[in-house]
Amino acid sequence: KTIVSPNSLSRFIDFPWTQIISSDLPIEGTFDINLSDQPTKLEITSTMEGVALNLPKPFGKSAQEAEALNMQFYFEPNLARLQGSFGEMLKADFYFANKKFEKGRLIYDRIPEPPLENNQLLVAVNLPTIELDSWNPLIDMLQISQKNKASSWETVFDFEFDYLEMAGVNLKNINAQIRALQEGFNITFDSDLASGQIIMPWGQQQLPIIDLTSLKLSKNMFQQSSQNQQVDPRRFTSLDFAVEQLKVEEKELGSLSFELRQEPSGAAFNNISGDLLGVQPGIFDSEAPIEFFWGYDGIQHMSKLVGPLGVTNFADFMDGLSIPKFLDSESGKLELNLSWQAEPWAISKETIQGNVRVNLEDGSFYRSSGGAEATLKVISLFNFANWLRRLQLDFSDVVGKNLAYNKLDAFLSFDKGVLSLNEPLNIDMPSGKMSMGGEFDLVQQTVDAKLVATQILEKLSANAGDIDRQKRKDLIHQ
Repeated sequence: KTIVSPNSLSRFIDFPWTQIISSDLPIEGTFDINLSDQPTKLEITSTMEGVALNLPKPFGKSAQEAEALNMQFYFEPNLARLQGSFGEMLKADFYFANKKFEKGRLIYDRIPEPPLENNQLLVAVNLPTIELDSWNPLIDMLQISQKNKASSWETVFDFEFDYLEMAGVNLKNINAQIRALQEGFNITFDSDLASGQIIMPWGQQQLPIIDLTSLKLSKNMFQQSSQNQQVDPRRFTSLDFAVEQLKVEEKELGSLSFELRQEPSGAAFNNISGDLLGVQPGIFDSEAPIEFFWGYDGIQHMSKLVGPLGVTNFADFMDGLSIPKFLDSESGKLELNLSWQAEPWAISKETIQGNVRVNLEDGSFYRSSGGAEATLKVISLFNFANWLRRLQLDFSDVVGKNLAYNKLDAFLSFDKGVLSLNEPLNIDMPSGKMSMGGEFDLVQQTVDAKLVATQILEKLSANAGDIDRQKRKDLIHQ
């Protein structure tokens, strides 16, 4: 019978044991000295009474609790192996060579046990879930230890969780590997909603990097999170983010990357790039990339989106937003300067303000049969194929249900539910031109506008008239 001080454990594995083990360990031991070729064995046991372990659940314990500790040391003649157990679930197996730690693992409820690699301390754990904040003290200890040591082995955490809550998002079936390197933590993970890599540097000179291969979101995830607790963008962590495959429910959106930077009044999303539903932020190298700002003063939220977007097929973008498609395109550009006094996801026709310059090329408008849905009514304001049908103009490039165009230019201004065309919306077609100016009340679904159509092939100018400057809902849908 004797006692072992926490400091003495550093001879086997270099770690700040005094911050984990509260006091000396009372132990009992037996020597099994083998005169043959078998290693000499030292077995040590302890009830750990009077000793607290400052570790997250289920690995920690108070000084009043008793927990069985069993360890076997094998010498050949120097220490070659250490095996042990703590309680019913935690097992240890360490190997040594030339009086130094070579490889080892700590296993908690893992079947089968993961393979053991050289120059590695593997901590493999299977738990239903964990409280992430309870691990911060251990992470801080690892940070100090890893930055100061010059050993040739690394610490690897191999975690399996049934579920985990992070930033208001519930993840299921999580598998994660965390490597404690001198530069910081490297985390690779897979779950039901996301998979990829996270790099968490030790110091504040470098920013975290989130690089995902896939991310699946629910339609109401952000609204539900904000209802559970107030989201404050001023508290966001600055980081770099990228995802290769972004989904909402089962709908594929595409790729996205940005730089998130914390500011005193909110959070800035800079250098946005990607390919989302045929819309390509960051594609114009000669121009400043599109940027988004989410502001909050403690009472009121504010969102602002400014910059250019490249466009391929505009129909894909509308389909991705569940908006009925009324035109397509081969290429184009959107220049945005929009804001709304709400969270990013709370954008609406009543709150949006600002302007959008639209340039589309080589596409078609789709003639629709009409209907009573409010969204269809608003969209039909800009469906020139329907306008021509109602005005009984027979352009040669209206084939079947579509109206082809070569170029579309528009400058759309939004203010308190009203969309204004202060500059005429112009469309060049293979056999004519059209332009429109005026105002559209997106809330009341009324129009006060002027449409001019010119047919080139027959040198016919058909003026659709001033529409008497009256708000005619029957022009929106018959």
